[in-house]
Amino acid sequence: MLKNPVKIFYASVLGFGFVFGVNAGQLELFKGHPTPPSLVLEDINGKRHRLSGYHGKVVLLNFWATWCPPCRAEMPAIWRLGNQLEYKNFQVITVNIGEEKEVIRAFMPKRMQKDFVVLMAKDMEPLQHWRPIYYPTTYIIDSGGKIRYRIYGALEWDKPEVVKKIRALLP
Repeated sequence: MLKNPVKIFYASVLGFGFVFGVNAGQLELFKGHPTPPSLVLEDINGKRHRLSGYHGKVVLLNFWATWCPPCRAEMPAIWRLGNQLEYKNFQVITVNIGEEKEVIRAFMPKRMQKDFVVLMAKDMEPLQHWRPIYYPTTYIIDSGGKIRYRIYGALEWDKPEVVKKIRALLP
């Protein structure tokens, strides 16, 4: 049961997005400004990461929370996508919003923690320019540092058509 008012708000927004089909299940071209906003956060081990530090790799940037059912459901498919791409020139960066590292570690298997960069945003302040208004929200950033795709909602990341689109971005 969600007791936190912020969680309740986001869960209701998430439900609204799925009821009305807000881009759920489709990887569509990003139509906004292609240069990603700055993102600097610490991972669950206390190491500081800058999104700009991943220039040269295709990045799947996923905003999520453990209490979000669609977020939880898509994590294994994101991991399988990374394995299909062999993590060569491809990086998964997940940004957990508002949860403690113990909660994240309990949810995420060690093998995912090894392959993913798991960042922690204690609140929405550092994410204001990203606007993750639905959970999950995911961006695909090409190796040149430009946002190519965005999706609000969960996706089967290891479906052949999705893998093909992302593979086409790899250097």
